[in-house]
Amino acid sequence: MKENNIIKNALILCGITLVAGLLLGLTYVLTAPAIAIQSQIKLETALNAVIENANYAEIAVQGEPQFITKIYEATSKDSEDIRGYAIELGTNEGYGDTIRIMVGIYSDGTLSGMDIISHTETPGLGNKADADPFKSQFIQKEATLLTLTKGNESGQNIDAISGATITSSAVVNAVNEAIDYYNFYLQEEKS
Repeated sequence: MKENNIIKNALILCGITLVAGLLLGLTYVLTAPAIAIQSQIKLETALNAVIENANYAEIAVQGEPQFITKIYEATSKDSEDIRGYAIELGTNEGYGDTIRIMVGIYSDGTLSGMDIISHTETPGLGNKADADPFKSQFIQKEATLLTLTKGNESGQNIDAISGATITSSAVVNAVNEAIDYYNFYLQEEKS
């Protein structure tokens, strides 16, 4: 009798698991197109945040960078002149999960900006990396390595977010990789 109860309970559990799995799969199939559309919107928003009014073409990533996932060449809308590059990065050095970042570098070797595509940083602390005044510190800096400091954002210094040094450091490290990549691989292409 006890064996029959075990078998009965196992079959019930298998049935519940099967129904739950089917429902989860159906939910994925129904939501995948909407998720893809939202992901594309976020990407386009980030591209336009770092280099406005440009046409973007993805180019191959060279070498084996740690954080860089994609690179876009930004050309002028009315000509084929290269305005700069938008470099997408993903870093796991933050406090939360992966921070996806877009960094723009103009062809003249200055940073055009930084935008955070997605993150799971702590609300009220690390999520301040996705807002001014932190983001605005990356505009018009030279494409040379940045230094994270506390209380001094002059020159190549980036002022850390109070209480979110880990997030600040993760963002600056990713931006520095984009700068290194630009100087090693992309700067020569514009010549």
